[in-house]
Amino acid sequence: MTALPGYAVALLVLLTGAALADPVRLAAEDGRIVAIAADGGRRVLSAGPEDRDPVLSPDGRQVAFLRPEGKTDQDGDEGQPVALMLVAAEGGPERRLVAPERGPEPKTNLLGINNPAFAADGTAVYFLARAWAVSDAVHRVALTGGRPTFVVDGNSVEAIRSGRYAGSVLVSRHKYRKGGGAFDPLCVIDAAGREKLCIPGSDGEAADGPKARAWLARQGGRAQ
Repeated sequence: MTALPGYAVALLVLLTGAALADPVRLAAEDGRIVAIAADGGRRVLSAGPEDRDPVLSPDGRQVAFLRPEGKTDQDGDEGQPVALMLVAAEGGPERRLVAPERGPEPKTNLLGINNPAFAADGTAVYFLARAWAVSDAVHRVALTGGRPTFVVDGNSVEAIRSGRYAGSVLVSRHKYRKGGGAFDPLCVIDAAGREKLCIPGSDGEAADGPKARAWLARQGGRAQ
């Protein structure tokens, strides 16, 4: 992912829980993460200088975001060293959840971190890291810290917050047909990395695409 330009607002707008009384949106402004209240008031949450891609926890108390920490590797295969950071939505000390590091195999590589997404229960953050030629790897790290765990191969990840599959994630996976050819459906993956199903007709669609939204609605759910 590329850094958001100054005053670019994050695409995802969420209503907070108990931590903040008013609706809030998150933005990356001049390389810092900012919480913007309903009345327009701004609270700077991070030090910068290139912070980006903020996401809010389901209860509105925590903000995860990305912070570049070095230059892209020379051949460009493993991406830029990017840390996954955490800060309270009300402000306070930042904490690095995941440090960028080159792994001995694709499943353990932690370079090129992107696409942070809180788990439905807010106890962990999912994210992508560079892995294979045709696919990134989905990882999960607990807010309490510790080593992240590999979940599944994938090129996007969104948490399913409600409905029949609440607690699972929606992942875009690169697959191959038995008769030849590749496709990229959206698949429901549980926390242990097991594929439950793939949404029919979702080849190449984003998690907020019309077919994915319609399918989730039929299951009584939503993804964020």
